Amino acid sequence: EMTDGAKIEVYLDDQKAATGRIDKRQGAGTPTSYTLTLTFRGLAAALVDSSADHPSGQENKKSPGDVAKKLMEGYEPKLIDKSGESRAAPRFVLREGESIERAIRTATREYGLVAFENEDGDVVLDKRDGDEGKGPRLFLGDSFTEFNVSRDIAPRFSKIKAKGSAIASDKRYGKDAEELASTAIDEYVKYKR
Repeated sequence: EMTDGAKIEVYLDDQKAATGRIDKRQGAGTPTSYTLTLTFRGLAAALVDSSADHPSGQENKKSPGDVAKKLMEGYEPKLIDKSGESRAAPRFVLREGESIERAIRTATREYGLVAFENEDGDVVLDKRDGDEGKGPRLFLGDSFTEFNVSRDIAPRFSKIKAKGSAIASDKRYGKDAEELASTAIDEYVKYKR
């Protein structure tokens, strides 16, 4: 079913190119033809859209792969750790409101690691220049006739938490000011973002 939020797999010349979720479906037709345009993002887009919901806000004595795995809990993509990095960081602290994708990048950067989304929609953690590419070459016009790629990392949220602030005074200091917060949920989004 090709509806907003549906999971899709894209193949080019019998080679899987991407796995994602449809953001928008647009069709146009004439008596002799029909054009369907699907706009989609990879499964790891949820990690760009979401902030980490971590009870303590930090991970202690864990490897970059372990930190990434913990941050990705509850999300659709899996972590494939090809880095072989086992050194543990003494402490990794999450920044308030930071996206999961950015936190993973921060946790892995000092070890010379990169995180990227593969064609299955999973997150691969690898050393820089560790993946040289695999599979046959694809040729425009031979393997496929039209292909357009744009990198969209604009966040889209299903759950938004708004926090208020207050000027410190006798009545608005500490706990009272911290309680000025609320969460709104977009029921239209069918999968976790």
